[in-house]
Amino acid sequence: MERSVAGTRDPTSHRGIHAQDAVHPRGKLSQGPDLATHQRLPMGQCPHHCIDCDKRFRNLFALTQHRLTHTGERPYCCADCGKSFAKSSALRTHQRTHTGERPYRCTDCGKGFAERSTLRAHLRAHTGERPHHCADCGQGFAQFAHLKRHQRELCV
Repeated sequence: MERSVAGTRDPTSHRGIHAQDAVHPRGKLSQGPDLATHQRLPMGQCPHHCIDCDKRFRNLFALTQHRLTHTGERPYCCADCGKSFAKSSALRTHQRTHTGERPYRCTDCGKGFAERSTLRAHLRAHTGERPHHCADCGQGFAQFAHLKRHQRELCV
């Protein structure tokens, strides 16, 4: 028997890699043709490629979303302010600026955030983690943007 992506011979253990009934942009991965495609493709194989930059994708949906970066098309428009976005997920995140919704909460201090990535960056304030390091001086930073500012303004 061939070894699976998860490194085991038992296909049921592979489910642990994904959340139970993983949600795919067009529905559940555990159903229909998306699951069949997922099972057919070995890890790392990306059959769909962008004709403009040759970036590769595992599924056609991801390629279609990527193509918007080249066309400049922004089909998702905010009803409140008119700002447009290439991805529906970016519009949903933006709409939180109007509603004030902050669904991602810090378990240490209770502060809320509109984006999961902002919460992750905030958590580094509590842990002291500084994963971004300057190649010139070695100084560490909690946020990538702070490293870039350091490199641009201070470490010349």
